[in-house]
Amino acid sequence: MRQRISKGAKLAALVALFLGHPSVAQANAGVPMIFIVAPILGWAIVPIIVAEGAALKFLLALENKRAYLASALGNALSTLVGIPLTWGLLVGLQLLSGGDGAHGIATPLQKIGAVTWQGAWLIPYEDHLFWMIPAACLFLTVPFFLVSLWSERIVCTRLLKGHDRDAVCRAVLYANTLTYAVLGFASFLWLGWSVRAV
Repeated sequence: MRQRISKGAKLAALVALFLGHPSVAQANAGVPMIFIVAPILGWAIVPIIVAEGAALKFLLALENKRAYLASALGNALSTLVGIPLTWGLLVGLQLLSGGDGAHGIATPLQKIGAVTWQGAWLIPYEDHLFWMIPAACLFLTVPFFLVSLWSERIVCTRLLKGHDRDAVCRAVLYANTLTYAVLGFASFLWLGWSVRAV
């Protein structure tokens, strides 16, 4: 009888392979940005839920309970599942494309590459991490915005079936644009403050 490997076993094997990759297993392997971003999102999750819930309530004329429930469940899915999976995908692409090594940061293009192409798992340029970490946070708002938009649309269109689907999708877009604009602006200010403080 042919046996099949469960999805959980496949995921565990992928994680083991990922953690066993030489660039990941080294002590000086750099900065996995998920450990910077996750606490920030954990701290910001309640204001985000409140802001997006208020936006959904206003844009779709919802009662409080439905608006904030949709916002809370949508953000739970994006924060607990979507963002970690997106980060893992970005790290995988970084490793597969040769972004697991130091390519230098002497030129402006190299600096941009170090916080975008290698932004999910920063190479340990210790003397430059003060600006690289906020710059990578700023870059990561883009893919995280996209996955949050996608996952929250799934939740909201299912929870708000009585409303026009296009209107719900637009409301989720506006709500996420609002909160991610604030997160991006905060990252931009952090970057500016870090550079100016030198």
